[in-house]
Amino acid sequence: TVHRKFFTLELKEHNKKFSEDMLVICEEFEVGYQ
Repeated sequence: TVHRKFFTLELKEHNKKFSEDMLVICEEFEVGYQ
């Protein structure tokens, strides 16, 4: 899947390997004041 490719490339930069057992946290932020 596209997610597997993305995380494999991202983790490679940190000398880590992708695993289906990894926990992934996704967060979204909204700007409240500028």
